Amino acid sequence: MRVGRSWELRLEFHADPDLVAALTSVLNALAEDIASAPEMREYDSLGWSIRQKIDADDGDSVYGLEVMMSRSGRDRYGFGMPVNLDNKYSAFTIADEFHTHVLDDRVLWPNVDGKILSPGLINGDIVWQHRGQEYAKVGELRSILG
Repeated sequence: MRVGRSWELRLEFHADPDLVAALTSVLNALAEDIASAPEMREYDSLGWSIRQKIDADDGDSVYGLEVMMSRSGRDRYGFGMPVNLDNKYSAFTIADEFHTHVLDDRVLWPNVDGKILSPGLINGDIVWQHRGQEYAKVGELRSILG
């Protein structure tokens, strides 16, 4: 399924509709923030795949989710999440891990007045923050970048 302007999300399992809504919402918001920053053009076209991690011993028990981000058809960054996270925290984890990947690429984004912002979960909202000070909700970065 298409998320954001040009990202693709593949769920490789039958996911709860509320989880799908939370994940697509945060990916749409991140894609909007990417679009507001010219230095982030290399992240314009991303693929996201999410699959279940199954217990190898019994082949039946789901114990987590595996998330893979790809660019240009190549897997670039992956991480795991437990299945027992609530939907909001799962969405926050996607934003946080995406930001970690961007920093791993040595791109200091988002940067406001010399401060590198990071995702945070403040009062139930996924936000761009610095040391607990909220700057903007994820998806609304354009409002502070000009």
